[in-house]
Amino acid sequence: MTKSCNVFEFDTLATSDDGLTITARTRIKPDAGFFEGHFDRLPVMPAVAQLIMIEALINKHWGRQVSQVLSCKFYKLIQPDQHIQIALMHTSTGQIKFKISNDGQVFSSGMLSLTRDSK
Repeated sequence: MTKSCNVFEFDTLATSDDGLTITARTRIKPDAGFFEGHFDRLPVMPAVAQLIMIEALINKHWGRQVSQVLSCKFYKLIQPDQHIQIALMHTSTGQIKFKISNDGQVFSSGMLSLTRDSK
């Protein structure tokens, strides 16, 4: 995957006491470049932009990068100016489970592997 970018600004960030779960809220900026041409009459956030957003949050919080997307499902379209919540949770196998949602609607979910910790 790519290095994190400045397109995504996380409004709120909450971390569990053990540091293994984080949640963040953000608004999808309507002027984000990935909306251009995706699609002309119905701008939607591309799947790859969702994964880059998740990686940006992982990098910001844990200082790590995504090494592999193990599973990923997309359920609903994310449109410009939409508010979303991202939940990331370390699993017992060391992978990251993610969910993008808002008001009970799940937009996407999946499982990721991270690069090894350099510490």
